[in-house]
Amino acid sequence: MILLNKKFLYTILIIAILSIGFMHFGSIAAYNNGILSDENPDDYKIMHDDSDSMYNDVGYVDVNYSTNTNSDPVNYFFFGDTVDIYFDGESTTVSSNLDSNITNAASDEILNYVSNAALNSSADVDTIKEGVRSICHKYGSVDCTVNIDSIIGEDQIPLVFWAEGKSMLPTVQDGQFILVNKTHDIHVGDIVSADSKEYGGICKRVAKIERDNVYLVSDNKKVYYEEVDGVTYQCQGLRTWVDISEIDGVIIEY
Repeated sequence: MILLNKKFLYTILIIAILSIGFMHFGSIAAYNNGILSDENPDDYKIMHDDSDSMYNDVGYVDVNYSTNTNSDPVNYFFFGDTVDIYFDGESTTVSSNLDSNITNAASDEILNYVSNAALNSSADVDTIKEGVRSICHKYGSVDCTVNIDSIIGEDQIPLVFWAEGKSMLPTVQDGQFILVNKTHDIHVGDIVSADSKEYGGICKRVAKIERDNVYLVSDNKKVYYEEVDGVTYQCQGLRTWVDISEIDGVIIEY
């Protein structure tokens, strides 16, 4: 009877030793309601647990579930992602601390997107930030911080245009460069740049605002006449309605 008990204890002991050995050589082990990965920390591989958190050699980070189209059950993420965008009025600079394996691809796509969005009259700071976050998410970033800075301040986008024509005399001269703060926060009396569907790029003063409709007028009130092919035309500064989405921004320097 005593010998049988010893065999039983030996059996239990062997099973315990094998279990410990298996846990030791496994790649993932549970730790304090999180996950401790034995993988190379440079791989940034994570298994999710019920608390949406994990531990690794880098330190504790919160993990939010995101769409993973890869068949690999292990999700990949970037640690402390940030994208810094700087506008000087004529060019755009993008810098980031995204994972080194995809930094160039992501940065190129972000730069292309931001450069085009800056010239899109309907885009603003918030939409540009959201667009950049969407690009980062596509590359695997769970939560990316986007910072925008420029020569005119934080969360401001400057644009530089060249004025052509005499319709804004004496305020804006023909051939003068103007600096625009990209925004839809406009008021009556502001001089704005707009991308009119009817007239293209125009520089005019805001005369009326009715919801999303903006009435723009020229500062030059002079009426003059021109003869073309024997026909006399009366000429005066442009007056037109535009949608708020067609406004590039407010002219802050000219």
